[in-house]
Amino acid sequence: VFVHCAKGISRSASVVIAWLMLGRGLGFDEAFSLCEEKHPISYPNVGFQQQLRHLELLLPRDGSLEARLRQLRTVVPKGSFEDSQTLRIHDLISESMYDAIKEGEGIA
Repeated sequence: VFVHCAKGISRSASVVIAWLMLGRGLGFDEAFSLCEEKHPISYPNVGFQQQLRHLELLLPRDGSLEARLRQLRTVVPKGSFEDSQTLRIHDLISESMYDAIKEGEGIA
């Protein structure tokens, strides 16, 4: 897989880390370390890191790529990306992340 970005610090690094987590079954820390080893200036912004850690909670670590995709499809909101649906999908994902963060911090 070839990823190209003007600076390659945050967005492209986040995509590569997500792919390593999904494609290879790595956890966030392991995927981040591998990405950083190959491209030392990689550093996803804090918001992307939170989203990637949330993704880590949603994905099984073992099994095939297909199994991880099946699992992910059970928790990702379904809908169209037409204008009327985009904000609702965004809200559902945000609510899911917020709930997971509250649980992780013992707030819930």
